[in-house]
Amino acid sequence: MRESVTTLLFAGTDLRGLIDVLVKAVDVTKAEGGRPEIKVNERTYGSAELIKIGLLLPYDEPLRWDHQQKIDGLFVRKQHGYGRTACNLVNINQIAADTRYLAVMMREASH
Repeated sequence: MRESVTTLLFAGTDLRGLIDVLVKAVDVTKAEGGRPEIKVNERTYGSAELIKIGLLLPYDEPLRWDHQQKIDGLFVRKQHGYGRTACNLVNINQIAADTRYLAVMMREASH
C-alpha cells in the first residue's frame, strides 16, 4: 500500500476545528488510498499517529451543530463528544485505507 503524500493543515486555538480536518482526511483516504499526514499548529502527525489528534480534543464536549451535520452522513449512530468522534473518524479513515488496499490486492491477484 502506498502512503499518501498529502498533508492537511490546521492552525488555530479552537481545536474543535480538527473535526473538519479529520472529515477531510477520510475524503483524502478514499480518493488516494493512503492516509494523509495532519499538521496541527506546526506539529506534524504522521498517518499512523492520527489517533493522537483525537486525544487533543475534549472527549465528552458536545458537538456544535455544524460539526454534527458534517459527520451525520459518515456514521449510522449519532456521535457524542469531540474526542469520541475524532477517534471514530480515525477508525473510519483506517478502514477506508484498508478497504482500498485490499481492493487493489484482489485486483492484482486476479490478473
